[in-house]
Amino acid sequence: MKIFIQTFWNSIYSKEFYRNLSNQTLSSSVSYYFVLILFASVIFTSIIGISLLPTVNNLVQTAGPLIIKSFPEDLVIEIKNGQATHNKEEPVTIPFPLGSNMPWRNAVVVDTKNSFSLNKIEEYDAPFILTKDSLISYENKGQGKITSLKNVPNVTIDRRQIVSWINTIQPFLGWIMPIMFFGLFIGGLFIYTSFFVRIILASLFIWIFYRLKKNSLPFKRAYQMAIHASTMPFALIGVIGMLLNPFPSLVPPFSFTIITVIITIINFTAKSEEPVVSPV
Repeated sequence: MKIFIQTFWNSIYSKEFYRNLSNQTLSSSVSYYFVLILFASVIFTSIIGISLLPTVNNLVQTAGPLIIKSFPEDLVIEIKNGQATHNKEEPVTIPFPLGSNMPWRNAVVVDTKNSFSLNKIEEYDAPFILTKDSLISYENKGQGKITSLKNVPNVTIDRRQIVSWINTIQPFLGWIMPIMFFGLFIGGLFIYTSFFVRIILASLFIWIFYRLKKNSLPFKRAYQMAIHASTMPFALIGVIGMLLNPFPSLVPPFSFTIITVIITIINFTAKSEEPVVSPV
């Protein structure tokens, strides 16, 4: 841990560290960055996960009862041999539970007695519409995906059946939070590992810059320097920026690459003479 912290600070600013970087292997620099990615993923998972805990916990506790309450008590839907029917004369709307903050007013509309047209997707204001022989799911404005009921097993859906399904699912809801934290961690690893692509771009600019200065810097060393020089933009943009705003649209394009190149040039410059790099 002590070595990692020292390398972290040296990567931000230490001319001596960068001038002696040729004495270290590329694999050691890559290993350092993977540890950095691991720490960043843990921080991201912890902060985002903890912030989501109250919402997820409330969902686990209240989703079942709210779904049961939203389903009309006297509604009976029967799907048999790929055909759906219901015991009402008019289309039946099943609203989202109050306070669910969804973009639609209704969760499902059941209309098995009238012909269906795509404009009804907007009219019914629901992501799902059950027709006589299909389930229509909302995709884009005025567009829907049609799934045939031919392969759906025969089933009768009423409030009693909804209660039975929820009682079956309820014991597994305790796994939602561990799954959420695991998913956030895997997502963080994926996002932060993708920063290696940005580092390659920064390496190219670093290599070109020193070639123009008549410094025979191998691309391998330019890449190694970029790995360490990206520590600061990684922390600022990748970690802090993502926690403050998961979709940082205000961050200028290529800012990660630009900062990485600038930090490399600042660190890899001697006061009296150009740094000598042993080709590897």
